[in-house]
Amino acid sequence: MSIWRYDAQTGHLTSHCGPALSMSLGLLAATAVSRFSVVAGVLVGVLAIVGPLVHAHLQFRKASGRAAQEESGETR
Repeated sequence: MSIWRYDAQTGHLTSHCGPALSMSLGLLAATAVSRFSVVAGVLVGVLAIVGPLVHAHLQFRKASGRAAQEESGETR
């Protein structure tokens, strides 16, 4: 027997388990949201650390390329 019931008059799918199921689904949604925020926070932290390192690396490569061009006498 299903816990869900379809009401043909209203076209709504309802639960006949009452408030306990609604509360369980609410807690499940809250847990998912809190896990999402933890994952999002970790990603932001990683990007805050990795972003400047990548930027510095790209600037270093750009400067190294310019120095190599100047040594070889090439011009752009």
